Amino acid sequence: MKNILAFLTAFKAKKARLDKLTEEYESMKKEIESYTMENNTPDENGKYKIVVGQYTITISPVTRTDIDKKRLEQELPDVAKEYEKISTYNRTIVK
Repeated sequence: MKNILAFLTAFKAKKARLDKLTEEYESMKKEIESYTMENNTPDENGKYKIVVGQYTITISPVTRTDIDKKRLEQELPDVAKEYEKISTYNRTIVK
């Protein structure tokens, strides 16, 4: 890498653009969801589906089950320790 300062400047600019695009994407997604749910009725499974031109919008309820780690650690610390999983990864921060 010849010019790290120029590279990092470009990196930060792309990150700022990505953050802006992500914000815009999430806002548009909420509008799509609102439109679909306001202009449609859910099926027996709670799924909304609408076709607009060549696009099909489907909104499905999703249920996720998680373990309350803090409560498990408080109430059954030995069990929590036994099932603990440790992973290592790199975190890169450019300020």
